[in-house]
Amino acid sequence: MTSVTKTLAAAMTGIVLAAGALFGTAAPASAAQCPAESSPKIRGAEAHWKQRCVKESSDYLIIDGWVEDTLMDGRCAYVTADPYFDSPSRTATACNSGVRKNFHWEFRGEYGADVKLRVA
Repeated sequence: MTSVTKTLAAAMTGIVLAAGALFGTAAPASAAQCPAESSPKIRGAEAHWKQRCVKESSDYLIIDGWVEDTLMDGRCAYVTADPYFDSPSRTATACNSGVRKNFHWEFRGEYGADVKLRVA
């Protein structure tokens, strides 16, 4: 990689990070097929989850994890899973600093989901 390319890549990374800090209401989504794992942290919230697929007579997706509110600001932390196909979304909520909520979701016929952390 040339120094110009490295400089351009570093500048673009800085722009993306600055935009995330400016709008900061959602962590990067875990938009992956099974297996997938993520531990995002944003101002006022953090979470951890794992996605895994089980193949039996019918396939299904399992998402296990937790969400925690980390700031006493009157807002809540949310993790939302939006499966790729017909299953409805699910959301786990934690309110008040230090509160952590565990979640376990099963989605029949799915192989992945977009999972996001946000504060509202």
